[in-house]
Amino acid sequence: MIRLYTRLRSNIETTLSDIRETDYDFIRLHIGTNSLSLVLVLLICLITAYKIDILNWSYLRGISNDLSFVIGLFSIILGVGFYNFWQLGKKSLYTLHYTKTKYMPEGVNILFTYKSFSFAISNKTKVKANTAELPSTVRQALSISIFLIFAITVLDNGEFDKLKKFPAEILQAEGKFCPNSEDAIDAPPKEGCELIIRAYKLGYAKDLGICEPKKIDPEKLEVCQLRREDEPYLHYMSRLLLSSIDSQIAFFKNNKAKEIEDKFKLQLKELEVLKDYQRYAISAAPRASHHIWTNLPYPENRFIEKYRKYFKPSYCIEQFQNQTNTVLLEKDDQRRDSKTLEHVYGQLLFNPKSRDSVAFCKEYKIHWNSKPDTCKRFAKNPKAVLRESKVLSEVELVLKRHDIANSILSLDEEIKKIESAAVSAKNNKLNDKNKDKKSAKNTKNKIVKGKIAKDKQQIRKKNELVSFQCFMQTNGNSKKSRQNKVKLDNTKFLVRTRYFPKIESEGGTQISMYNEFSKVLENRFHYSKLKSRSDINVELSHTQSQDDAELLQSPSYLFTRLEKLKNVDIFLDNKWVLERDGLLDIYPYHVHLQNYVKSFRSEYSENHGRL
Repeated sequence: MIRLYTRLRSNIETTLSDIRETDYDFIRLHIGTNSLSLVLVLLICLITAYKIDILNWSYLRGISNDLSFVIGLFSIILGVGFYNFWQLGKKSLYTLHYTKTKYMPEGVNILFTYKSFSFAISNKTKVKANTAELPSTVRQALSISIFLIFAITVLDNGEFDKLKKFPAEILQAEGKFCPNSEDAIDAPPKEGCELIIRAYKLGYAKDLGICEPKKIDPEKLEVCQLRREDEPYLHYMSRLLLSSIDSQIAFFKNNKAKEIEDKFKLQLKELEVLKDYQRYAISAAPRASHHIWTNLPYPENRFIEKYRKYFKPSYCIEQFQNQTNTVLLEKDDQRRDSKTLEHVYGQLLFNPKSRDSVAFCKEYKIHWNSKPDTCKRFAKNPKAVLRESKVLSEVELVLKRHDIANSILSLDEEIKKIESAAVSAKNNKLNDKNKDKKSAKNTKNKIVKGKIAKDKQQIRKKNELVSFQCFMQTNGNSKKSRQNKVKLDNTKFLVRTRYFPKIESEGGTQISMYNEFSKVLENRFHYSKLKSRSDINVELSHTQSQDDAELLQSPSYLFTRLEKLKNVDIFLDNKWVLERDGLLDIYPYHVHLQNYVKSFRSEYSENHGRL
């Protein structure tokens, strides 16, 4: 090892010694200024484009087809013109030399010397040297490349679209003139009033009625800045120029720059908040997060659930939008209760046929096949259960968005204060003649402040944007529902665990599921006769008239029972309807279902929502 190290060190020292003793006689550079200047300018353009992050594939790929054509045409025309105008295809008039001083041609102008090497320049008419030049085709390609990089740097899709629209805007502006005074005072006629106006002009109507045009006060009309019909172009141009100068003077005189600076400083302090606000808005991050754990199995095959999760993430929107009023299930279906729960869940929250939906399905999740003690473990360690269910990041994101929303509203309020102070300072400079305008503007500012305060109050609380509940089925053993208070992110959440028995009756499964599951989503909800659409309460009992009993029990003339059945609300424990197939075939289920859902959503929306 020592021998190897010694030998390697000896070889390195020998190589370094040979390099120091080398004469470098082979370095004799004589380059024409035309070729060198093109290479240097192209290099500067490339470095500039790289520094401003133009030369990346994602940006170049986003350039539109029209802009690509214009850039290519622009670079070819200007590149060839530049090449011909400066006569870059001919031999260079000046030559740059870099070699040892002793090898320098006679008559050159040495610029500087360093360690026996000199850098010099010479005129080809005075000094004869073997000048190296790039081929003319290469120099022409370099010229085109310079303007190609320049065009890519200064032009983008947005600026190019403005250039395309500019001629049309000019032509459109040609036909825009200020209206005449008579046209400005009389408002245009309302739509659909042509007949009445014509009848009035012909004398068939005494007045125009609702079609009477409203007179506009000429003093309230704003000054038109467009060109007058008989105004010369030069006068119009000078008027616009003076107007622009006046606006600039007013900008600096009213201390607008200070107002903009103060607003910018406020926004700069909340830069991270503003960045996150825009990022979450663009990425369509969830605005709420509600979770329900149940020990029921998945409604569909596990493979289908995985497929929908990864390949059809918006499946729930289509699923609940096209829901039927009832769901038909086989008696021996092991997933019957799960499918019923999913159907009820969609009807109560998402189906738009009953009423405007009160939730967005992608912000709700049922965790199927969960352990019965999930909420008990959640009360002890909520983050561990959320991490186990793979929803911790989503919940934390919604809670963070809530804090960001409050920060944004506070920032808007501070900005409005700056604007209000600027308006007040401007109003203080007005004379007594404009006091009425001043009071009107101050009143307007107060309205704006009230609006901000109202918006701030409309932001939901954290425990209204995020919720956690458990819905567990028991095997015949009746368990009392319980609730726990859980603290997460300095916010208290009420976590309820509701137990429900397995329902054997085929007809009563859906009704029982509605009554049970609605208590999980909104504990205060109670459906009673006061909320029902029934005018009377029809029951098969001793209080019912003999005629009603015979009508409902008769096996024939089924449709004659509709008048009676529309007043029988199946959600009010009228189980006798469920036990008779003949009545179920004609029962107006959709009427009472829509009323039930409407009543539930009106209460649910008071305590739940999204950002």
